[in-house]
Amino acid sequence: RGSPRDLRVSDETVSSMQLSWAAAPGRVSQYRVFYQPTEGGEMKEVTVKGDTTATLLKNLQPGTEYQLAVRARYASGLGEPLQGTGTTLE
Repeated sequence: RGSPRDLRVSDETVSSMQLSWAAAPGRVSQYRVFYQPTEGGEMKEVTVKGDTTATLLKNLQPGTEYQLAVRARYASGLGEPLQGTGTTLE
């Protein structure tokens, strides 16, 4: 099991941000993307297909830094998380 690489945050708005990453090695069934405000708050999750390496996070709070993590799901379980942060516009 491996980890995706190169987490990139782009296209930040007051309520959304685009995440993209380099694919994890091997046969990935899906990616699980976790995000929550750094200051505390509800952890949310989106899943994308294993052949997809980007997602748009929506309905975010303005002017807020988010902790981000992307994990590859394999038949044998989850790989190591790729972590980063992103901040929405005021």
